[in-house]
Amino acid sequence: MLAVMWAKAHPGARAANLDGHGSRTLDQYAAIPEDDARRRVAEAETRVKASLGALSGALPPPLVDGLMAQQRAFAAQLGAPEEMFVQLIERTLRREDGAAFLGPSPVGLGAEILAAAESFKPVCPLRAGPKSGFGHCRHRR
Repeated sequence: MLAVMWAKAHPGARAANLDGHGSRTLDQYAAIPEDDARRRVAEAETRVKASLGALSGALPPPLVDGLMAQQRAFAAQLGAPEEMFVQLIERTLRREDGAAFLGPSPVGLGAEILAAAESFKPVCPLRAGPKSGFGHCRHRR
């Protein structure tokens, strides 16, 4: 998402979307029969829409509490300051009337960013190019 925001602020500049957000294309499913790839793309789109819908309102307190506990455990596992990990999550939340909302909202700025991600050409790190270290996915036929 950072690449999308940066690219929007710097028209004409090159940016790579490596986090997996954006369109899923058949050529990302190398060596998988086309019918199976189409089914997987449709399933992925359905999961993304359901997830975004679930995250567009107030987050259930047990979800937020669980996420914070997960971050504390991860910090302890790494021997890192717990507060740093908790604050990383806090910065992604918007608190309003005692409820926590994801920011940017999946129906607001987040939706705009995800829509802009659709314009990125997928990069396949496993298909390394000779100069860049990354190659663009090839369309299968």
